[in-house]
Amino acid sequence: MLTLVSLAGAVALVGAGFSAADPSGVSHAHLRWAMARSSLEHLGAVDAAIARRELDAPGALVQNDPPLLDDPTPAGWSSTSTERWASFRKFAHDVADGEVPAYVNAVHYDDESWSQTPLDEQLHPAAYQRRFCGLAHENGWACLTGPGQDLCAVLSRPRGETYSQCYLDLGLAGKAARYADVIDLQAQALEAQGARAYSRFVRRAARQARAVNPDVVVLANLSSSPGGGAVSAPRLAACAKRALAYVDGYYLTIPFGEAGPMAQAMRAVTG
Repeated sequence: MLTLVSLAGAVALVGAGFSAADPSGVSHAHLRWAMARSSLEHLGAVDAAIARRELDAPGALVQNDPPLLDDPTPAGWSSTSTERWASFRKFAHDVADGEVPAYVNAVHYDDESWSQTPLDEQLHPAAYQRRFCGLAHENGWACLTGPGQDLCAVLSRPRGETYSQCYLDLGLAGKAARYADVIDLQAQALEAQGARAYSRFVRRAARQARAVNPDVVVLANLSSSPGGGAVSAPRLAACAKRALAYVDGYYLTIPFGEAGPMAQAMRAVTG
């Protein structure tokens, strides 16, 4: 919870009013955004105005990945500088060795079923999310968690159950939110099924997250090409608009060459 984070780590988020939304609805003027610096650069290349308007704010998280070489927040911007780790082991190593730069105010644990996350962490996501956020808070950083649906590839689930249903049945959103300040609901794979399927998943996952931690900031993940398949601007906008009542904002993934549809969707959502 934000109240557990030291002032040094949480000032940017708290000062921006980066708090959980009323689940009954979110003002478009107060949407929160998060994205990698590369995604921000891709967005800015096609629509610098929307990028600056939405991301130049303390409530916006802009992140880099290790190795930690440079502040991801553009010079002169007020965004909250964030770094991402896919492994708690690597995060703990970097903290112990003093390799987390002073500009970092928030840290992101992105545990998924991939080589970047050790198998033991994949098999025990809640335990490592607790350890990651605990270490983050000890050092004054706000904590973002965002477990992938594909963790269900290694977790026990009924035969034939989809990853999205497994994610909900195992309560992965609630477990990830328990010790976090911000949670990213990785719903982007459902964009291909349309706004109804996307928003249904987001609604249920967000409800699980807030039931465990009412103060958590809930972001839903939107990608302009989840799984490598391009998504149109109207579909992105429809997904975002339909899920808007259940979230505080969106975590955007924007590969090179796919920023146009996302920029159009952002304008459709924010007005």
